[in-house]
Amino acid sequence: MNAQQENPISFLLTDGHSDVNDPTPVKISVHAEVNGFGLALRVEGCWMKTMETGFNQVVIIEKYGGDIRVLVWADINQEDPTHIISMEGARESKRKQDDTEDDPRWSPEDQLAAQTQGWDIFETGRCEASETAIVNGKPYGHRPFEIQSCDEADIFTGDNEAHVFIRRQFALEDPLVLRAAKFLAYRSPFEYEAIFINSDTKEKS
Repeated sequence: MNAQQENPISFLLTDGHSDVNDPTPVKISVHAEVNGFGLALRVEGCWMKTMETGFNQVVIIEKYGGDIRVLVWADINQEDPTHIISMEGARESKRKQDDTEDDPRWSPEDQLAAQTQGWDIFETGRCEASETAIVNGKPYGHRPFEIQSCDEADIFTGDNEAHVFIRRQFALEDPLVLRAAKFLAYRSPFEYEAIFINSDTKEKS
């Protein structure tokens, strides 16, 4: 949409409340215009107090101080906007890790953070039938994911040293390690038990 271009849109609005007396859809017209303020919306039948000056847009989306904002004039008797909504919290970069109790995630951001510390959770690719080894009298168990050291980081001499670090951070309630533990508890229980519960089965002999 180019500057000063206005696109009128007409459509039917159906009341979403189930208890209304008259659920008949209402036709509404919205005019969208890009001007010096940003993207302005004029809703037919809704006006600003200063409409006589030509500024009768009741919603404006603008960039102000580096922030995307939505300004709403919901009171015809008030000259200033009744609502100023910052969209900063809606940015994709603000999305929290998609994590539920039933399916915890190990995100790319988690991977990067762990790798800078010299470790990460790796998918082993081993089939369940091949993991029948007994370690210290206990079954090694199927581990589709394992915590391993990152050779490229050159921080730990091997997995055992990385595991010692992980357990220490777990005791300190490091949020990153707590997320790793939660992920392993769901996705690779034998590895979770080995690292965080019984360290004597952490390695195959």
